[in-house]
Amino acid sequence: MLLDDALVHKTIICLTIKIVTKMEKKEDQKYWDPTYQCKSKGFEELPTLNEAQTRIALRVLKYHLEERLGWGMTDGFFIRMFKAIPGLHGIGLGEFNDIGYWQPLINIIKEFEVPCEVCQGVRDFQSFFRVFDFKPYSDNRHYGNLMLHIPHSSTIVTDDIDNPQTFDDEEWKLIDLYTDELYKPDEDNERIDTIIFPFCRLHCDVERLINDPLEKRGLGISYKRYTSDCTRKWGWSGDAYKRYIRYHQKVVEKIIEKSPGLFDSLLLIDCHSFSSLPNLLNANPPQNIDICIGFNEDETKPNKVVIGNIRNYFISKGYRVGINNPFSNSKTFDVPGGNEYHSVMIEVNKQLYMNEETLEKTNGFLRLHNDIQGLYDMLLRK
Repeated sequence: MLLDDALVHKTIICLTIKIVTKMEKKEDQKYWDPTYQCKSKGFEELPTLNEAQTRIALRVLKYHLEERLGWGMTDGFFIRMFKAIPGLHGIGLGEFNDIGYWQPLINIIKEFEVPCEVCQGVRDFQSFFRVFDFKPYSDNRHYGNLMLHIPHSSTIVTDDIDNPQTFDDEEWKLIDLYTDELYKPDEDNERIDTIIFPFCRLHCDVERLINDPLEKRGLGISYKRYTSDCTRKWGWSGDAYKRYIRYHQKVVEKIIEKSPGLFDSLLLIDCHSFSSLPNLLNANPPQNIDICIGFNEDETKPNKVVIGNIRNYFISKGYRVGINNPFSNSKTFDVPGGNEYHSVMIEVNKQLYMNEETLEKTNGFLRLHNDIQGLYDMLLRK
């Protein structure tokens, strides 16, 4: 039999409410965890779903549900939840073909106002919605390559001076200490590039803009502070600008190499940490955020399901997550011909992995490092 429009609409609403309700319960965080979801089989692996049109209809419904919720799920996980909807109890996977998915498919066609003549068959439907070419189905939610941009981990002030003993407490708070180790992959992976700026941000901050507004506060490309007893600065601004330009050129060349004209080929991850103590950049750091996810509202913004998956991945690991809070946006680089890549910032609270008084790593370092490695696995296209 076929499901009528009213039942299909009710089914989707019930499913959405059921999932969102689970999302709000801490004990159900496992449902967001990709390692939990991946225990389920995909549509193609289930012999009872032997009709191509059934698999296509399932993917259409699943895809739009994911877009609505803002996070992704595996095929098998979707099927298990779908079976749990009130009113569909007792339907086995073997009966999925019998209940008919043409009506849900038609319902989606109506929602998107596809011309009626397109609705003659599944092939016509696929040709209208190019995103439903199902071999690269997940491509806009996963990436061919990752680039880890780590700009603020160094304590080297100039080519021949690495003298962190000269830093005062306020300056230490600004350095993302150990992030080069924290984010760097455990093993060499040709699909993950790590670019670390070799000089201290106090001397040259490659995340600042030319004529940055923070220049007025002495926190521009080259930092300068006026204290009661002296003027504190590191190196000469001329050297800082040269290093700034050279570094940007280097990163742009790498982006062009790794992103051959496709937005889903490369994700740049802007890797940072932030102090839990009041500092020159944030006088009131939040006490309830462990990890901050930032992005730009432009063409470099990842798909909202990607952002939701990153958020839910960290939540499933027990972290408290802020979206564009306490810091917003993500670093981008001007690529000739346009920014054909996506960018997301990840800032981790320093107290997760180090003692901010002694500046030593804590036992939390290894756990956070391993969780970050798991994030890379989730983001890369299989």
